[in-house]
Amino acid sequence: MLSGLQGLRAVSDELHERGIRVFLDFNPSDTGTRREHQTDEQLLVDLVEDIDADGLYLDTMKEGSAALRKTIDRVKAGVVFESQSFAPLDSLQAHHMCWAELYDDSEVPGVLTNKWFERRHMQHLIHRWHNDHTGELQLAFMNGAGIVVWENVFGSWNGWSDRDASYLRLMNGVQHQ
Repeated sequence: MLSGLQGLRAVSDELHERGIRVFLDFNPSDTGTRREHQTDEQLLVDLVEDIDADGLYLDTMKEGSAALRKTIDRVKAGVVFESQSFAPLDSLQAHHMCWAELYDDSEVPGVLTNKWFERRHMQHLIHRWHNDHTGELQLAFMNGAGIVVWENVFGSWNGWSDRDASYLRLMNGVQHQ
């Protein structure tokens, strides 16, 4: 059994063989762990190259820097950036996905702005502390958006109801067609 970067690359290769994409989670707010001698951005670039990652989840960030995008593209073009909040409209060409966290919608499902301006941009709705996900499911369905199902929120259980989970299963079938 391989370990370290070789082990991660082996897992990445196996996932790719099964048609599954590999995302890395970047947590810039984690400053309490041992720091490396390189910048976070250079380490991300190296890791994307070493394990052949397909995307970066930019935790707590609105967008990645233009320099990170440019450097990543030199290593592997098309690596997906997903920010935790709405990506600014002028950076949609560099950010393929973003969370639509706590999107404040009306009674009638509205329009996700990023998706409206760039149809290929994927937004993932999430209301992590809500007990009723009806509005978020309707908004996702009407906009062709994704949903983040996060039931164990930092160790606090906030499970989805059977009703909401069944609606999500029904939506997925229609959206995938």
